[in-house]
Amino acid sequence: MPAVYASRYGVTAGPPVWQEVRDAAADSVSQQRWRDLLMNSPWFASRKDYLTNQVRQFRATGRLAVATYGALQQPAMVRDIGPTKMPWLLNSLYANLVVQPSANGARAHNPVFFDAFRALQDTSGGVAMAWR
Repeated sequence: MPAVYASRYGVTAGPPVWQEVRDAAADSVSQQRWRDLLMNSPWFASRKDYLTNQVRQFRATGRLAVATYGALQQPAMVRDIGPTKMPWLLNSLYANLVVQPSANGARAHNPVFFDAFRALQDTSGGVAMAWR
């Protein structure tokens, strides 16, 4: 658990991050708390450019016609979270299963990949996608 996060939220710094993720899946957390957990976790923060880098590599082939990406967290992603489970739920554009909706009901979004996804939308063909 990142020390700055543990101090801010009054949790023990010793346990691994997956335990806090498991707890958020059982009892959703605020958008700020989720952002703080991810952005203060070296593993996640070190992958903040992953989506941008992958799309650039795909586009560089000159063969990319369609690419899809997971928008919402799915129930299987939060089932049996433990030290060996792949953390796919961290990649979704929206954190709908671990984060409380905002006061206006809007879903919380991934603090890194949501903005990257929006920035990567190709508008050169005159077609822009609106994401809200």
